[in-house]
Amino acid sequence: MIEMRKKTASTFGFSLIEITISLMVMGIIASMLLPNMSQIVKIAKHHVLKNIFHTTQLALETHHLLTGAYPVGILENNQLFSRLHQSDALSKIPTNPFSGMHYQDSEPSGRIIYRFNQSQRTYELTVYGKNNESVVSQIGAVSP
Repeated sequence: MIEMRKKTASTFGFSLIEITISLMVMGIIASMLLPNMSQIVKIAKHHVLKNIFHTTQLALETHHLLTGAYPVGILENNQLFSRLHQSDALSKIPTNPFSGMHYQDSEPSGRIIYRFNQSQRTYELTVYGKNNESVVSQIGAVSP
């Protein structure tokens, strides 16, 4: 008579097929999540630019309160931040979310442009997104 072996408590574990199927399922789940992760990074950089925009706008108003006037001319990135920092309206120069470094004079992404129209006493502040193609935020304000 042939005896059949019964599984006992000492034969615990997973078979090779079970482990392979588990790895395949995890791979499928990961492949569905990766495209969303890149979108999340893009959205986060967009929000950082909006925060820099708001901080810059507040710094412009603070500069006006401290000096009695807005900065004159067309200023971009580092020129604008340096002028605001020198007047103590801005505590530190912000970091560009695309390069991870402080703003420089020319930026391939995340450009900020400030224009002051002296005759109309208005200013316009514009922040651009990736590759400076799209406008993230823009405001025009009248000087009091």
